[in-house]
Formats: sequence, C-alpha cells, structure tokens
Amino acid sequence: MPSQLGKYTLIRTLGSGANSKVKLGLDKTTNRYFAVKILKKGNPNLDSKFLELVMTEVHTMSQLNHPNIVNLVEYGKDGVVEKSTGVKEPVIYIVLELATGGELFDYVATTGRFSEPIARFYFHQLIEGLEYVHNKGVVHRDLKPENVLYDQFFNLKIADFGFAAPLEGRDGSGYCKTKLGTESYMAPEIHMRKPYNGTSVDLFASAIILFITFTQHPPFTKAVPEDPFYKLLCANRPDLFWKAHSKNKPNGADFFSEEFKNLITVMLQFNPTQRISLAEVKAHPWYNGPVATIEDIQQEFANRKGKIDAENEAKRLAKEQERANRATGGYAAQRRVYRKGVVQRSHETGDRDVDLEEESKWQIEEIKRNLEEYNPIVKKTTEFFTTELPDDILDELVGYFEEKGYKPEVAKDKYKMKVQVLKEKENEPIVDLSIQITKAAVDKYCVEFLRLDGDQFDFFKQYNIIKEELDLEDTVY
Repeated sequence: MPSQLGKYTLIRTLGSGANSKVKLGLDKTTNRYFAVKILKKGNPNLDSKFLELVMTEVHTMSQLNHPNIVNLVEYGKDGVVEKSTGVKEPVIYIVLELATGGELFDYVATTGRFSEPIARFYFHQLIEGLEYVHNKGVVHRDLKPENVLYDQFFNLKIADFGFAAPLEGRDGSGYCKTKLGTESYMAPEIHMRKPYNGTSVDLFASAIILFITFTQHPPFTKAVPEDPFYKLLCANRPDLFWKAHSKNKPNGADFFSEEFKNLITVMLQFNPTQRISLAEVKAHPWYNGPVATIEDIQQEFANRKGKIDAENEAKRLAKEQERANRATGGYAAQRRVYRKGVVQRSHETGDRDVDLEEESKWQIEEIKRNLEEYNPIVKKTTEFFTTELPDDILDELVGYFEEKGYKPEVAKDKYKMKVQVLKEKENEPIVDLSIQITKAAVDKYCVEFLRLDGDQFDFFKQYNIIKEELDLEDTVY
C-alpha cells in the first residue's frame, strides 16, 4: 500500500537529493499525476540556510508560469506523510507539474546526439524559457542537462529552481556572490569566487547544454584555465579548441558548422563582458537556421525508441542463444539465490539441476518484501525488463556488487537497494545508485536504476556496464 500525503498517493521515487526526494504523486480527486518534492522535517540537515533555499524556490516558482518551465502547483509547510505501516511523518512538500517525457540527458546519453535542426529546436525552447525567467527578475543558477526535462509531447521544460536568485542580486548590485550550482556547468567567474551576473552564467550553462545535445559529450570538464580544453578558449585559441573537438568526429573538421562554432565560442568566453547577450544569441545566424517542427521531433523520438527496442531484442535473443549453448554444452553456470538467510548455488547442466546451500555471508532475515507495481507514466531509459523472479534478480544484483567489492544496502520492506560504485583499485566513488524491482505484468518485472549522486555521464556508463554483465534473462515491456 503506497504512502499518502493528503490527497496525493505517493507511488514511487522519481529522484533523490541530499535532503529531499521527488515522488510520483497521484491526485486522488482528479486522477492526475504530479511530481511531489518532499523534505522530512525531522532531517537534521534541514537547517535555516537550506530552508531559506526551499522558500526561495517556492517564492520564485509562484511568480512563474511558462510552457518551457516546470510550473508550481501547490506548496505545504505542514504536510504529513502516512506510510502503509501507519507511521506518520511531518514534511514540507512542493507539488510540481509532472514532466512525463523524462530527462533530455537520458535521450542524448542513450540514443545519441541530435541533428542541428533538432538541437536548435530545443535550444530555442531553452532560450525562450530563460528569457521569460530573466524578464521576471529571476536567474536560475543551476542549469544543467539533468534539470532540462520533457513533457509528454517532448517539449522542453526547465526544472529545479532551488538555487534561483533575484536578477539584481540579493543586495541590489546586479551581481550574485554565492558559489552555487554544479561545477561542470559553472562559468569561470563562479569558480574564481568573483561576483557574477546571473543572466550571463545562465547563458554560459545553456551553451554547454547545446554543445552536449549536438556532440553527446561536454566541451570541457570545468571552465577553469587549467582544463585541457577550456584553456584553449582562455588563450583565445578557438581554432585549436575546435580542432581538438573535431578529432574522431564524422566528417572531421566539417562536423561543426562555422556558425555553430562561432556561437559556442562567443557564449563560452572567459571574460563575461566578452560574451554575447540573450538578445544577441537570438539574433545569431546559427540560432536562426533551420528548425525541426514538433512533428519532426515526435517522429525522431519514435524512431529512436524503435531502434532501441530492436537493439534490446537482438541482445535478448543473443543471451537466449548463449544460455542454450551453455545448457547443451554441459558446462556449469552458477547463480546465487538471495533469500531466507541462505545462499543457494544452482549448477545448471543439460540434464540435471543440483542446489547447494551454504550459510549466507549477509545473514539476511526471513522477511516478506512488498513488490510494487511498475508505473510507466514517466519515461526512463535506465530501466530494463526481465522474466526472472524478483528474489532471483535481487540475488543476482547483490552477488554482482559483492564480487566487485561494493557494499549494497538492501531494503527490508521492498525490492530495492542502494550501492556506491567505486573506481577499480582506487576505491574512490564514481556514482551512487538506487535500484528497484517492480512488477510490470504477469511474469514480467522492471529493474529501474536511479542516480543518487555523481556525474550523469558516469551514471549512464555504469548502468550500461551493469546491465550487460548481469546474467538476467531480458524481455520487452
């Protein structure tokens, strides 16, 4: 039984931060879905500074309403989440429009870069959303691909105004002073802890997002003079910057149009006074080039989905053949079974099946987990489907991570775990994951991966590695 927050049924987690969770919420009175951001009042990290950021987000979003922004629906400072166990937790909550199309970054990372007309379509929507926000006297300050979402028709929506600030700065000087945001998308003046113009740093981040949508990778790691790529722009050598980025690209030096190179170069200048304004961005020749229509966009995403489905089906058939070869070949394949405080190892051969039991090194209690229903309302590319049983899936995951030296934390009441993926031999964290198994249909289950912390590029890389290396029988939804 899902938890309740007033009229909202909290179905599953969509995202998670250090001090909050975003849940898929169903309004029981209208049968409409929303994104519900929840902050537990008992959380010791909810200090006055963080609560001030929450209030800033609410105040900011209450002034905004635009097609290219995730709009505010409701806010409550005295909410109560009632869990299925009857436990009640006091919370602060923010109800937002639900962007059911998922994250822009998901599609670029998993299905490839966009063509110029499609990249231009989304850059137009991003700039139009920013222009509206700036005209309302607000700067975002944390623009990044993860905060750029899609609605059901694949229109762009700017999300997460938690670091938003007044355009004129909190002291009215026209400059912001707090170092906030995500390092990979920060303008150099923020790294240098100098006062900065909010509109300029928003545009700087938007240029990085544009570059990623067109190339499937960032233009640099960090906008500092020591960065191997950004130092070329700092030294006023854009020719070398673009020469470096043209290596290994289709068509080499002709991969980037001259207009694209010029726009990115002038938007990413080290000196903020040398960057072009939003009005100049809209007047730029590249910005005014051919733009995809919404029909083109929807056809493009349908084609991409079809391609992914075909690739997944081919991989599934290959795995099936591999399993058949193992069985007829007569050699053993080991599987751990994670349940009831024992680890069972099944040695499968062509004509016999022998189970060996040993004491579990995890000392798991015999408990009953709740298998939640899969909800496809929000599109995700970091999930796959299998006909394996949930206990076997959980076991396979735990065994996989244990063998790599990681320490998975398994929930006692649901088919869910958290794990920190580490660099091989260095023991440094790469990314923190949450993995949940849900029931998608009769004898069909979804394994969904969620990033809790770490770089998005690393997250997608690790998802693909884990999915490929797991010995699970894939299927389609």
